[in-house]
Amino acid sequence: MKIYEYKDLLVQVPAGVTHLMIGADGVLRGYRNRPDMSLPRPWETTDSIIPGVLNWEKSHAEIVALREYSPVIIHEFAQPGTERFRVGDKYTLHATINEELCLTSEVHAVVSCYTPGMKPWCQILKLKVEGLSIDNILLANVKEVLHDLKVTD
Repeated sequence: MKIYEYKDLLVQVPAGVTHLMIGADGVLRGYRNRPDMSLPRPWETTDSIIPGVLNWEKSHAEIVALREYSPVIIHEFAQPGTERFRVGDKYTLHATINEELCLTSEVHAVVSCYTPGMKPWCQILKLKVEGLSIDNILLANVKEVLHDLKVTD
């Protein structure tokens, strides 16, 4: 799975997807081949893949025009009450991952948090993995906050 960005559209799709399109039904779909736009309902095909959309308000993009986010993407949930992360903050990777790959690759974490009585938030963090702790937990620093997605009324 990969996350791509195009004009603030953040979608997670399987490898091999080459096109994205929102049909008249309002559903974003991914395709391994360009959809046949001459058909009356080109979005309705058995070849379509429903991607995960992190900020669904946006629309159409070709994969070749997109910036690939990271070879290592980790999804984690922060404990209720956790504050949003800032550049320079320490970050402990709790996910079960390939430690060696994280030490040699760019690592991004999609961190979601919900605290009862408050609005949920989600951030995409670019991490600098520093190494392993004594108990084999990956230690990192927040290098950049790529996106800070907030729920609004």
